[in-house]
Amino acid sequence: MPYAEGATRTDRYLDDQLVAETRDEGPVLAELEGFLAAPPDRDLVLGLTRVQVGDLSRFPFDRDLDQRMIAEARAAGLPPGAPPPSDLDRLLFHLRDRLRNGSWVPRMAKVRMHADGLPYTGGLDGNPRRLAGEPDVVIPARSTYQGPRVRVGILDGAFYRHPALAGHYLADSAAFGEQERPDPPATMGHAVHLAGIVARQAPGADIVIRQALNEENQVDSWALAKAMVLFRGEVDILLTALGGTTWDGRAPFVLERAESRLGCLHVASAGNWGLPVTRPYPSPTRDSTIYPAALPGVIAVGALDEKGERAPYSQSAPWISLMAPGEHDGLFLRRASLVERNAQGVLVVSAYERPVDFGGYASWSGTSAAAAYATGALAALVTALGGTAQEAAETLLSGDPGLAGRVPATGGIRRYSARQDAYAPEAASAAY
Repeated sequence: MPYAEGATRTDRYLDDQLVAETRDEGPVLAELEGFLAAPPDRDLVLGLTRVQVGDLSRFPFDRDLDQRMIAEARAAGLPPGAPPPSDLDRLLFHLRDRLRNGSWVPRMAKVRMHADGLPYTGGLDGNPRRLAGEPDVVIPARSTYQGPRVRVGILDGAFYRHPALAGHYLADSAAFGEQERPDPPATMGHAVHLAGIVARQAPGADIVIRQALNEENQVDSWALAKAMVLFRGEVDILLTALGGTTWDGRAPFVLERAESRLGCLHVASAGNWGLPVTRPYPSPTRDSTIYPAALPGVIAVGALDEKGERAPYSQSAPWISLMAPGEHDGLFLRRASLVERNAQGVLVVSAYERPVDFGGYASWSGTSAAAAYATGALAALVTALGGTAQEAAETLLSGDPGLAGRVPATGGIRRYSARQDAYAPEAASAAY
């Protein structure tokens, strides 16, 4: 998958693609005549068109374009150490400049990459841990719960069937992992772990599972946005346990559009980059703004440890809404290979560890698990108290001290506190 050469430590994007408003695509495509590498990809719900370009070395850029680009970027607060403009940066500047009409400029954006976790899906320990002894993970039958029906969507990686989840979920056939594949990487157990947490919290919920993340736990913003709006009108709550950043901290245009068209409550993990470490590959940091969690209206969830304090790996930021327990014994793959990222940041099966026989259960920590726990609590609130998912969110955010007594699934969840959950002062960053 090609990345821009100028990608910063907190911003990766596809260097041959851009997204534009479908209503404005005519002039954009006219400017790009002869430089398209594939037919335009339109999404009617998003109202956006993805455009893939070919070799831009022959593109007729204005001679003074680079100078004007740099001058405008500096005036807008270009940070020190920012990478030089890539060909895609130059193209976007060219198109906006040529198609400007007074103060109006057509909306266009890069197709950014989104990933999950530290160094991939886990929190402090990375890989899941095999449970000692018999697993104490019980999911009551869905049929034993009465009350309003609530449907929860999970947009994650490939889903592996687990007998404990029988009757609790619906899934597109494309969401299922290769059932006969021996020793899949541990990251492939992420979706079933999340689904198990939600089902344990809210056994009466219907869970709809779809795949967005690939085997390397990555997805581009265009694919993510299209997958998000597929849940429109289908679920009451959507869980996305993944995240990405931009170099300037601004929300990705494509995800902003998807959120505006989603039409349901959206819960997202806040990110596992809270430790003050540096890494040799492009990665967010503890100061990064994580999307989609930080989008307006999204319920961003950070992780708590067993003492009810912010887990060391969890992000701390004012855009976080809730804090929830981040380590859970839960459902997992029967057998899996442990994984790690190499010096280039590529996810690989560990050469130092043998595949682990998990027996279908594991303990895993992270803001992904915390977000799944909060999602299940919200679904349980709808089932127990009635009302909408948004009303359930307002109830949970109210901080009602008696709520856990009435709805036990909400126990252990509290509002984010800038004072209580702030990062501890650090003398220096550690090397990852």
